[in-house]
Amino acid sequence: MDETRYSKSPITEAILDIQVDVPAGLTPLALGGCQDPVRHDYPTKRELKAAYAQFEMGAKVAASATSQDLGFAFVSADGQQLFQVRTTGFTANRLAPYTHWEAFSREARKLWNVYRDTAKPLRITRIALRYINRFDIHVSPLELKDYFNTSPEVAGGLPQSMAGFFMQVLLPLEDVKASVNIIETIVEPLKTGAVSIILDLDLFRVVELPESEQELWNMFELLRVKKNTVFNSCITERTKELIR
Repeated sequence: MDETRYSKSPITEAILDIQVDVPAGLTPLALGGCQDPVRHDYPTKRELKAAYAQFEMGAKVAASATSQDLGFAFVSADGQQLFQVRTTGFTANRLAPYTHWEAFSREARKLWNVYRDTAKPLRITRIALRYINRFDIHVSPLELKDYFNTSPEVAGGLPQSMAGFFMQVLLPLEDVKASVNIIETIVEPLKTGAVSIILDLDLFRVVELPESEQELWNMFELLRVKKNTVFNSCITERTKELIR
């Protein structure tokens, strides 16, 4: 078990997601009541909508756009914590500064209980734990392999200095019956002279899903431990030194 903790956490957002099937007749409007038990901590309410565009071809080309209500997002007073309630599931988001898993999972579990009591889900269909990390590296030119064990490789004979890149890899994690979607990309730096790299780790499980609350949080604990292993495998010792 890898319990390495870094004093300079690169986490910009932590996301815990539970997708569910709900009883027929549950409306997005009914989920607005999820704010009531936690209104003091989550005073801001935002509607969640999905937008759709439709194009019709014929003698004349016509286009139309519609939206569908999904549910609500409730935001903490400091804007650093929010949770989403939808007819398809629940999401807890923690923005930087991220402290530690115990605090994040404790708050997510409390909010999930609020959603569960309101939506009364029939079954869980997918669980996911996602961490978005940002590294600001003050080295120019940056040699990616000095900092990341997982990175794109350019064929010999081509320019090796990348002005931008986006890499995505989907890997099975058979020991926890899950998968991880790894995204690595370069983004606009916050400070002049830095190179900013995003390492986005999305672990999810869609088989042998929990049927009890204890199983659910035990599975999230397994995903959290596995996330740490994946994270530490993706970065080099030089990167670890930057965040220790």
